[in-house]
Amino acid sequence: MGVFSQGWNRRRKRRGHVFQGRYKAVVVNGEGSGMYFRIVADYIHLNPVRSGWVGGTSGKRLKDWQWSSFPIYAGRKPPGWLVTERVLEAFELAEGRRGLRAYAGYLEERAKDREGALSDESLKALRRGWYLGEESFGEKLLAMLKPEVAERRRKGSLRGAAARAHDVAEAERLAKAGLEWMRLPLKAKDLVGRGRWLDEKA
Repeated sequence: MGVFSQGWNRRRKRRGHVFQGRYKAVVVNGEGSGMYFRIVADYIHLNPVRSGWVGGTSGKRLKDWQWSSFPIYAGRKPPGWLVTERVLEAFELAEGRRGLRAYAGYLEERAKDREGALSDESLKALRRGWYLGEESFGEKLLAMLKPEVAERRRKGSLRGAAARAHDVAEAERLAKAGLEWMRLPLKAKDLVGRGRWLDEKA
C-alpha cells in the first residue's frame, strides 16, 4: 500500500486500498421483461441527481452532466462505441432519435419528481448480492461455476480467503480468454489486481 492510501486510511480509520468497497460489480439478468436491466439503467443515469451534482440547488440539469452517457440520449451526437439500443429495447422504446428523446424525457421527469430516487425494492435488489435477477437466474449462474465451487458456495462453506482466491484465479482466466479473443497485447495479470488486501483476513 502506498503512502497516500496509508494516510487516507489513518485519517478515516479504515483499512485496505482507497477504493475498497466503493465499487461493486453485479451480474444483471437482461433477459425476459428487461425489468432488472431497467433498474440498473435508471440507477446509473440518475446517480448524479442522487449525489447532488445536478438538479436541486446545483442549477445543472441531468443533460449537462458530461461524465454520463445521458447527454447522448438528450440529443448529443454519440461516439461510435456507444450502444443505446439495449436501453431503448429494455424500455420498449423505438430505436433512433425518437426513442432517445423519450428516454431522456422519462429520466428528466424522474430527476425532477423524485430527485433520482429509486424505489426501496429496487435499491434493496441492487445492494443485496452478487447478481440482479430472479432466484432461478442466480441458480443458473452458480451452475456455470465449477460444480464443487458452486456446491461450496451454496452451502456457505466457501468464504474469506478461499472465495477470494477462487475469484482472483477465475478473473485471471476470464481476462486471459477475453484478451486472446480481442487479440490485445496485455496480460491478464495486468488487469486483475493482487493487492495485499486480498490476503488480509476479512
